[in-house]
Amino acid sequence: QAASLLRMANQIASNAHHKPHDAAVDLVEKHLRDFWAPSMRATLLAWLDAGGEGLDAVARDALERLRP
Repeated sequence: QAASLLRMANQIASNAHHKPHDAAVDLVEKHLRDFWAPSMRATLLAWLDAGGEGLDAVARDALERLRP
């Protein structure tokens, strides 16, 4: 499941890359907060804590903002 969530988070981040970094992070953070279940965010945060291999920088920064 983590690989699927990683792919989705990277796709969301990719769609925001036309914006400046902070604006892109805001957009991804809002999307993850509004549309992802807490368990989905927790799974990806665990991936990030384990090294976050393959995670887009925008998605990574958005996830960091979503830490409980």
